[in-house]
Amino acid sequence: MKAILDIFSQKMENRCRRYRDYCIKGEKSLHIENELLKQESKYRVNTVQREQKIIVSLTSFPARFEKLHLVIRSLLVQTMPPDVIVLYLDDDDVVDALPNSLKELEKYGLQIEWRPGRMKPHKKYYYAIKEHPNDIVVTVDDDVMYPTDLIENLYKTYQKFPDCVVATRAHRILFDHHKTIRSYNNWHWADEHRNKPSLALMATGVGGVLYPPHCMSRELLNQKLFLKLSPNADDLWLKVMQIRIGTKVVLCDRKVSHTRADIQGTQEQSLNSSNVHKSVNDEYMERMIQYFHLTAKDFGC
Repeated sequence: MKAILDIFSQKMENRCRRYRDYCIKGEKSLHIENELLKQESKYRVNTVQREQKIIVSLTSFPARFEKLHLVIRSLLVQTMPPDVIVLYLDDDDVVDALPNSLKELEKYGLQIEWRPGRMKPHKKYYYAIKEHPNDIVVTVDDDVMYPTDLIENLYKTYQKFPDCVVATRAHRILFDHHKTIRSYNNWHWADEHRNKPSLALMATGVGGVLYPPHCMSRELLNQKLFLKLSPNADDLWLKVMQIRIGTKVVLCDRKVSHTRADIQGTQEQSLNSSNVHKSVNDEYMERMIQYFHLTAKDFGC
């Protein structure tokens, strides 16, 4: 009986801890929301000519449209403003479904573009890289408010490592002693080896990722292939496209990944959590390893 009570007590303690953490995050998120709304006079994109433009790209879907303006507002107050902020939507999304809170940000530089093809998360990078092949593309998620120095920190690290994909958050891919890739859930999540480029690091899109021009295989934009091999996991597909030409990933300043804030009420629709819990990511990775004949050596392991 004591053992049962101890287990019950531990479960209750864990539940209370999760609820407390949720409340703390909620308070932080609400504070940032209020601050962003007060900074409208600072909203802008870059208007000074640069040798390479910085294109910030994201996608979304109707269930997240209501709070999407908060993501855009956080991108409009960057210390290093991007040249373009473009939201790519499916061409069958209804224009009238977009809230005024989002449409009114077009006057500050937001571009809303409709493109064909239901690519799920792949639309986040697909058209930006296709339409701006010689520019820097920064991808972001549609459920996060980003710190004001996100782009500045990504760019500073890019200047140090111009041949690398730059991330604020990354997982380290691990292989066992038989050189077989480990399950996604057994990788080293949120690796902290900063400023050390590695083939084994996989950038995770939630924190914001900078892609230099031509840093991935030409197969990147093969829509038929990525929808066959990795339809719901763009991070995995992008990683394999980097591996195909030997592009490493490097992590930038640690503080950037710890100062972003999730938008409350948007996490329930996440594809990523479904992929992880159902081990779908393992299936996708195995498909790509087999298709492209990859080995541990390709990942620097």
